[in-house]
Amino acid sequence: WASLISSTLAALEVIIETFCEKLLRITTDDFIADMNHVLG
Repeated sequence: WASLISSTLAALEVIIETFCEKLLRITTDDFIADMNHVLG
């Protein structure tokens, strides 16, 4: 049981990290695009 739970948690951690990274990158790209639009 313990190993199953720990491997599930590890997988969730990776998924969450990947999701947050993608979200951050998308948000940053949008922000930069908006700034370029405003400054352009």
